[in-house]
Amino acid sequence: MKTLVSSMFILLLFHLPGAAVELHVSPQGRDDGPGSAEAPLASLAGARDMLREARAQNPESAAEGATIWIHGGVYEQTAPFVLESRDGGSPEGPVIYRAVPGETPSIIGGKTLPREAFTQVTDDAVLKRIDPAARASILWVDLPPQGIADLGVFPNAFSTPPALPELFFNGSRMALARWPNGGEWATVAKVVDSGPAPWRNHESQDTGTFEYSGDRPARWATAPAVWLYGYWCFDWASEIIAVKSLDPAQHRITLSSPHVYGIGSGNKAERRFCALNLLEELDTPGEYYIDREHGRLYFWPPTPATGDNTVLSLLKEPVVQVRDAANITLSGLTVSCCAGSAIQVEGGANVRVEACVVRNTGLDGVVVRGGANHFVAACDLSDTGTGGLVMEGGDRKTLTPCGHVAENNDIWNPGRRKRTHAYNVHMGGVGVRLAQNRI
Repeated sequence: MKTLVSSMFILLLFHLPGAAVELHVSPQGRDDGPGSAEAPLASLAGARDMLREARAQNPESAAEGATIWIHGGVYEQTAPFVLESRDGGSPEGPVIYRAVPGETPSIIGGKTLPREAFTQVTDDAVLKRIDPAARASILWVDLPPQGIADLGVFPNAFSTPPALPELFFNGSRMALARWPNGGEWATVAKVVDSGPAPWRNHESQDTGTFEYSGDRPARWATAPAVWLYGYWCFDWASEIIAVKSLDPAQHRITLSSPHVYGIGSGNKAERRFCALNLLEELDTPGEYYIDREHGRLYFWPPTPATGDNTVLSLLKEPVVQVRDAANITLSGLTVSCCAGSAIQVEGGANVRVEACVVRNTGLDGVVVRGGANHFVAACDLSDTGTGGLVMEGGDRKTLTPCGHVAENNDIWNPGRRKRTHAYNVHMGGVGVRLAQNRI
């Protein structure tokens, strides 16, 4: 419920003839305040709701548009910020969510983990699973006391990654504990059974078994679960599949689900794989491991963690969503650290995403689907989990163009979680125009 002061402010602000409607938002504000520069609101949703209340009192004000000034600081979104048809403006009076000049509002779809929440590992059962050389460097945090309960489910098999939490430190994506480290890969020494592979005319009751070289996988024999990310047949078809069984004596691994093309060379390169999310392989600065069963995060910071610079992405839905709305502009905002996509525009018309920075997403950066005459310009889209920009619209049956435009954007380093079929730009439909982008 609004306070008497804010209600009076709404009445004054939206009933002044010809007055430009302006609201201010700051992390230091309060959503029960008036939204002035001196007493800003605390959230984007607070500003949106104040506009809704004002329009309910004065419907004619919708045509006049509004500017919501977003001050610098971090805005944690535990739920998507959604704009609907009632939140739009007019061609002459758009509703603009704009960064204050010289300030950087950072909208994150995750939870900041305070430095004091991390402690040294002392549990003997846990220490036994960690490489002795790494034990002193690894910190852990109990996530439920931080308000984090839903860590998602790591599927049995997938090629397109699901929206799952990831760790970001000092603005960079950390690496899920893996072997081999970095960009290295292990290779399949011998295919025992490819698993069912119709394209090979091979039928099998086996889900796929292969032999590996060396003794490293013996470390994983007592791990609660093991997933392997592999190019099991072709270099354009990667997939993550859980391990069904591991036999250190025979150096054999059997997958829990068959790969769609089976195991074995579809092209001449060696078949390569790596193991993911293993506490036994948390042995390098910048790696982390999520224990979903006990709600714990283990992390080896690449540099000393001196402040609140560690974020666990959580929000699975797009952080900012514009649904069937018209004449809305998002300008100068930074959206990052989310488990899903950053910004999504569906339906509507004349929505502009300008001079925004989108990075460190679990899925796509900016997604535009349907509607007409949407515009993405002068944005920096990078380090996305899957695609950078997705832009689709128009009617292919009638060849009706959508009029969407992507112009003067910098789109780079996509596919951080999906190594095949995740591109800088995905286009679809009729009448999508890309111009002057650096890809």
